[in-house]
Amino acid sequence: MVIDSIPIIKDNLLTGTGGGSFYTVFPQFQPQFYSGFYDHAHNEYVQFVVEYGVVMTAILGLWVLYAFWLACRTMYLRNNKLYKGIAFGCAMAIVHMLIHCTVDFNLQSPANTLLFLTILTLCWLVRYLPSDNQKRVK
Repeated sequence: MVIDSIPIIKDNLLTGTGGGSFYTVFPQFQPQFYSGFYDHAHNEYVQFVVEYGVVMTAILGLWVLYAFWLACRTMYLRNNKLYKGIAFGCAMAIVHMLIHCTVDFNLQSPANTLLFLTILTLCWLVRYLPSDNQKRVK
């Protein structure tokens, strides 16, 4: 699937073919007949580039990497053990998702996508929320 999707990427490098269009575009580019119908690329990175283009995929990738960086900075800078633990869990979840996206289309499920967005949001929350250890100004 990855190798057979390269011509689609070359033809629509910057803008992509549109969200959710992989299953209609891929049959036009497949070099041989497959025994089954492929409605997903089975690789989220390839599918994002095909559907949204290189520019939007790079923006989304940088956003995820920034969230990972925030989680790592939280583990380094914060003194609150709860925030450090949540940041560690978020960092591990991001690493898991980055690896898992190479072999499956798990972000196509709304439940998985919502969970991943919640994890990315937690990276911001644990980095910037005030801690109970800080004195409160009245």
